[in-house]
Amino acid sequence: MIIKINNLSKKINSHNKEKEILQNITFSLPKNKILTIVGETGSGKSTLAKIIGGFSIPTSGSINYNYQFFTYSKSKKKIKYKNLKIVREFSKITFQDSNLQFFKKNIWDEIKFGFKNLGYKDEKLDQKVIEVFNFLEFPEKYKKTNPNNLSGGEQKKLLIAIIAFFPSKLLILDEPTANMDNYNRIEVLNFIKKILKKNKTIIIITHDLRNLSYSDYLLFLCKGKQISFNKCSLLLKNQQKLNNILLQSNLIQEKDLKKDILREINKLPWK
Repeated sequence: MIIKINNLSKKINSHNKEKEILQNITFSLPKNKILTIVGETGSGKSTLAKIIGGFSIPTSGSINYNYQFFTYSKSKKKIKYKNLKIVREFSKITFQDSNLQFFKKNIWDEIKFGFKNLGYKDEKLDQKVIEVFNFLEFPEKYKKTNPNNLSGGEQKKLLIAIIAFFPSKLLILDEPTANMDNYNRIEVLNFIKKILKKNKTIIIITHDLRNLSYSDYLLFLCKGKQISFNKCSLLLKNQQKLNNILLQSNLIQEKDLKKDILREINKLPWK
């Protein structure tokens, strides 16, 4: 297993009251697979992504990253977390707002910037930049294009490609297809699948039901609680079970139970 989470919980103080953001999340994910974490706004999916990526500390529970254990306990004055740097090297995360994650005026320098920060120099640095740019399959003229002038889909592909060539094993993509038309959404999802060939494991955060059949595993959250963790192929074969999970997750309403949700999902072009 690339990652194993057991009874992970997160609490915060809000208006002098303790609020539970995540409650006893438990699942295991094999290597080189895609997990999609699904839930409505406020379900806790982005908080879970930040915890897995090492950008937030849970209140309790444990995470095993490829046989490295990290345990959390509120009974300790200091969180028993060996080293956040280890986690951030093992996993990389892209957030929803792509334009806030660019630092250079052209694509070539943007790619170079990321690898310079990792300590790459000279020929090794140039080689990595060439590899990433070729992997993107952008036109040659894009080298001098400002990342902020790219389409939403192209921006996502650029961010994902850069971290795909980092020496990390786990990629976490927060709403990678948000606010995209159907063409760009499919382009990005197919590009994500291409990343698996780089020996990566991918976690996608989404509320878009059209993306479900693309995954290997599905984790459904609602108001911080784990509703279901299943293999995607098995779940999509069981219309009644899928509908019940979507209903419990507040992703559909009672009236939607009369619809063939599975048929709607399976209309996707790559199927």
